[in-house]
Amino acid sequence: MVVEETKELDWEAIENRRNLMLVKSDWTQLPDADLSANCVSKWRKWRRELRQVRIDQYEKRIDATMELNHLSDNQPVNDYNLDTYDNLWEKEGAIVNRLDLTTRIKDILEEIGMLRGEMPPIEPTESPSETVSLDDAKDIQEARKIASGLIHEAHDVVLSGISPPPAQQTLYSERLSQAIDLLTGSSTIVPLLEVIGKHSNIDTNTIAKNTISKHRDIITALCIEEGKFLSTLVEIGNVDNIDKLRKIVRIYGH
Repeated sequence: MVVEETKELDWEAIENRRNLMLVKSDWTQLPDADLSANCVSKWRKWRRELRQVRIDQYEKRIDATMELNHLSDNQPVNDYNLDTYDNLWEKEGAIVNRLDLTTRIKDILEEIGMLRGEMPPIEPTESPSETVSLDDAKDIQEARKIASGLIHEAHDVVLSGISPPPAQQTLYSERLSQAIDLLTGSSTIVPLLEVIGKHSNIDTNTIAKNTISKHRDIITALCIEEGKFLSTLVEIGNVDNIDKLRKIVRIYGH
């Protein structure tokens, strides 16, 4: 029997993977998730263990990597609390409605990982909008690279407009974490939400709910944009006409 060796991740990759796992399980801690109390508790414990995968808790990166692998392979099984629905059709409809957004996010994220890992990359030129245009292309291969670079630039602009600015990301993450803790009853110690409430004259529960709602909107918008971005790159790889490439770039830019 051959034992597959665990690939050690660097700390940035470890943090990115941990944060992604937290984001993908955020919905389990929302009041309207329709999970049983026992299931919510299991997810809360799992997420607490996940948050402990930090650089100050592990001397070796390989140990942190293995812990992430373990948690990924041992996620709680969802147990839905559907006693409030009168019949099977309503129960199934409730499950679909609850999981629609989560499933779409999961599918898109998995597709992104698959495409980035297996799709032959089209290497963009550096800063194409400042140095070259499609009119400068000598052949279709070079035109594809230029078009890919233009799409990457436009994609970055869209992402910067959706996501919190870099300087605010840590604050945003803390606000989201406190909102989830408050709404799930995990903790009533939410100093950031209290400060926001004090200066806006809004109660902390409302602030927490608004934070969750905004987070859902951001995640949805990011996933839609990522799907559009990847499908456009695939389309560029299949185009053999510079005029068509020019049209694709123009449409994506809008």
